Amino acid sequence: MGNNKKNKKTSVNISSQIPTQEFVEKFTAAFTDILRNILSSAQHYSKDEFTAK
Repeated sequence: MGNNKKNKKTSVNISSQIPTQEFVEKFTAAFTDILRNILSSAQHYSKDEFTAK
């Protein structure tokens, strides 16, 4: 019907892309910090406090 070209290539600046290894390292560091905070917070509460009604 129309002349829709789905294979259009978009030019992306290489400098605007984050290298994969750098992304993985930053994501892992942030995730580790968040998980550490969650686990340390969970230690401060007893099971009864969450299940008490």
